Amino acid sequence: MLARQPVGPELLLIAQPRPGYYTQTALEHLQRLAPLARIVLVAGSWCEGELRTGKPVHGVLRLYWYDLAAWWRDALACLQVHQRPPWSEPLEDGYAQRLRAHAAPLPTVQAAVGGLIEVNTQHHETFVTLATVLNSAGWAAIWQRCNLRPATTSGTRAGIWDGGQLDPPEIDRLSSFCHSIGNWADDQVPVIVLLDFPRSEHLAMATAAGARAILPKPYRVDDLLNMLGGLRVEG
Repeated sequence: MLARQPVGPELLLIAQPRPGYYTQTALEHLQRLAPLARIVLVAGSWCEGELRTGKPVHGVLRLYWYDLAAWWRDALACLQVHQRPPWSEPLEDGYAQRLRAHAAPLPTVQAAVGGLIEVNTQHHETFVTLATVLNSAGWAAIWQRCNLRPATTSGTRAGIWDGGQLDPPEIDRLSSFCHSIGNWADDQVPVIVLLDFPRSEHLAMATAAGARAILPKPYRVDDLLNMLGGLRVEG
């Protein structure tokens, strides 16, 4: 198919379900067919330890599956303002790298400045960190712990729920949080879930509980702000 194209592609996204799924020889063959294209390997959950203990392929940029949506939104934001897209970043030592775009927050984030974000976390230190991030972008943040929702939180624009790996007690806590801020009532209060090493089944469980999106930890501040902007929280 590549050989038949009148103009070669600029970008190739390749899904890798497990380590070793693609050989170095196969990827080099693709590079010869499309020498100007940048190959981005989108790695699945089984590939998380490959960079430490496996033999990752060379000459590609690397993303994990849960990074792709935020990375793609950042890439489109860069293109809209005529900035260099993230796949044009240089490779480091020719090895597969986990690359995240460094785009500015999307315009929808700026339009929503002044809104209230409810943060559900069991740890005060985590809330302070998130509140500092949100306050710096013009948001107000309120701490909701153990599902005790203060009565003064009307007008909430979005929720952030901090968890681990979604064991059964956490699923119940997430579901209660989504219901408490009206996420299911009118689909106007999106909830972002912060998880450790999320799997595809975690995405399904979080969505079933009422969440709108997942952000893996450790997260980048720009990714969190851009995700808030992409969830229609502006009005």
